[in-house]
Amino acid sequence: MSQSESERIREVYKWYDQTGRGQKVWYKPTAGADFIGASIRRKIVTVLEQHGLGALSDHSILEVGCGSGAVLEYLVSLGATEEKVHGPDVIEARANEAQKKLPSGRFQCADASQLPYRDRTFDLLLQFTVLSSILSDEIRKKVTAEMLRILKPGGTILSFDTRYKNPENPNTKPVRKRELQSYFKNCHLTFYPTLLMPQMARIISNFSVSLCFLLERIPFLRSHYLTVIRRSPRT
Repeated sequence: MSQSESERIREVYKWYDQTGRGQKVWYKPTAGADFIGASIRRKIVTVLEQHGLGALSDHSILEVGCGSGAVLEYLVSLGATEEKVHGPDVIEARANEAQKKLPSGRFQCADASQLPYRDRTFDLLLQFTVLSSILSDEIRKKVTAEMLRILKPGGTILSFDTRYKNPENPNTKPVRKRELQSYFKNCHLTFYPTLLMPQMARIISNFSVSLCFLLERIPFLRSHYLTVIRRSPRT
């Protein structure tokens, strides 16, 4: 990642921490946060099973931009081997948080556009809202190229990202279908629209979580794609 882009991201997350936005929106326990987290977890399980990835114990797994390790911690709860999970993050404090959650995992501060791993190392890669946090198209291309470089032939990438512009957050940019397809041209991509728009879920869940589940069935109200990207065994 370019110095300017990585520094911009660090400053954005520093601002989130200083203003309490991150705590208020993502981490504060609320009915909306519970609904959003449960919805994402359900979809992860469904997609893993549909694509024959339910047995995680033998997989070497890496999450690009691991944050505090919540997603990897969930995969470990599903059967992934803690010693086989890896998590680079551009913010050192977040990588350190993840290390505390999963002491046997391997976490480090690293730039996603220059990942410090050998070619064709991992069976399963994850990226959860990392690409949408990168505003530069050029850097997005570098990050996705790095993901392909370290993915084994026949391996899988699980990508979760927003498909709609967030008017409340100018520090993110949606990731469109065509964009992902352009980055992973020689792979098979399956798109799953998922997750009721978070802004809507946070409001509605205050008086009816059941209504959130009902509205989530409407395709255009699902704000994100959970995308399964399968690399050919011959590439």
